[in-house]
Amino acid sequence: AQASPQKLVETLKHPTMLWRKHAQRLLVERGKRDVVPALLELIADQSVDAIGLNAGAIHALWTLHGLGIADGSNKVVNLAITDAFRHPSAGVRRNAIQVLPRRKNATQALAESDLFNDPNAQVRLAALLALADLPPSSDAVRRLVEITESGAALDQWLSDALTSAAANQGPEFLTAIANSKLAPSPATLEIIR
Repeated sequence: AQASPQKLVETLKHPTMLWRKHAQRLLVERGKRDVVPALLELIADQSVDAIGLNAGAIHALWTLHGLGIADGSNKVVNLAITDAFRHPSAGVRRNAIQVLPRRKNATQALAESDLFNDPNAQVRLAALLALADLPPSSDAVRRLVEITESGAALDQWLSDALTSAAANQGPEFLTAIANSKLAPSPATLEIIR
């Protein structure tokens, strides 16, 4: 509790989660934004540990979120979050998606990313679930149709997330999918009738 803000930020990288969570909590409760540059440095750190994580970057993302800075109004913070989409740690990529502000420009950033083809299924799941919460957009519809056509979402959870994301896009997704290569032929529709 008596640690300096710099020490608390440094503790976000501690090997023990208990220490990291306490440091994150204290930084958020403190409510001051003077630590933002140090948090952005943690997010930019491309190193990973033996199991492919960068816990400091993950806690830094959530500290920014807890401080209310990851709300879409700060361009530098927005850039740090979207840059984290390319972090070598799948955990950082997934958490960056989760703290992404729920605004229309966030939909575009997510749709333009390659996270829907990420090698890690949890990252792909987080990306699809984010589209289920973000404002509808043509970019999102295009990406969802591509995913549907590719058959990439064969896993039960990814398929359910794809359904939620598609439902959030509304009639524009239905029109796009009807015009895609997945649309049944007129002969098939006649058989169904």
